[in-house]
Amino acid sequence: MSHASTVSPVDDDQRFYLESRGIPTESVDQLIVQGFLNEVVQKLPIESVNNTILQMLLAKQQSGGL
Repeated sequence: MSHASTVSPVDDDQRFYLESRGIPTESVDQLIVQGFLNEVVQKLPIESVNNTILQMLLAKQQSGGL
């Protein structure tokens, strides 16, 4: 993921790549955002905190709030 992902919408090329691999359109943005969030959260030093934060972020994303 490039730094641009932190300040702009999901790249159309990334979206096209995933869709061309059979991933449903409605899942593409969610997967890209999850990948980015996971990369950031995994840098936190406490694993239990990582898991809790990831679960909270994913729940927020699934509810449409992220």
